[in-house]
Amino acid sequence: MRPTWADINLSAIKDNVTELKKLVSPSLFCAVVKADAYGHGAIPVARAAVEGGADWLAVALVEEGRELRNAGIEAPILLLSEPRPSEMVEVVECGLVPTVYSGEGISAAAAAASSVNTMLNVHLKIDSGMRRVGAEPKFAVTLAQSVTQREHLNLEGIWTHCAVADDVNNSFSEHQLSIFNHVLEKLDQVDVPIKICHAANSALALNFPTGRYDMVRCGIATYGISPA
Repeated sequence: MRPTWADINLSAIKDNVTELKKLVSPSLFCAVVKADAYGHGAIPVARAAVEGGADWLAVALVEEGRELRNAGIEAPILLLSEPRPSEMVEVVECGLVPTVYSGEGISAAAAAASSVNTMLNVHLKIDSGMRRVGAEPKFAVTLAQSVTQREHLNLEGIWTHCAVADDVNNSFSEHQLSIFNHVLEKLDQVDVPIKICHAANSALALNFPTGRYDMVRCGIATYGISPA
């Protein structure tokens, strides 16, 4: 191993969160601490973010969420991708909020919650053009209704992710938000209530205020780096 190290200023991270939260208010603030908080140390960064005012934390994997829970961190933790069906029991045990975007994922989440007779909040992800993970917009209503019909699931949130929000001159972000807004309209028409709508990563939160909705998810900006 090379003799290198990184000095992490947790006070700076805390202050970054405080300032970003002021900027996006009244939207909730979610600090993204996946991949060991971008290499900065998930547990200390998560604690600093919460101290700075973060309302939520977000990770990519169930084991990342478990690590935070084992460290005594109690803030809501969103999983940014749908867990494997075999992981849903652990999701419930750790009090995590899973993203779902498939019938299989929804069924597994419902079964895990039912097995311990608890209510599990879930967030439905819509693929508005990023082409990474998420449900096709045309399936959004069907999937949302599938969640609301499950006794032990609560459709707390719906979200998407914009691919090129760091480029303020690229109209694709507005196109993605238009698709997302159309999904929200369709859900409203069929009386599916959503508590938390969110689309903004760091770049969108800074460059497109109309995309802040109810919550923003800041990763790179939390660490003091420009999204560009």
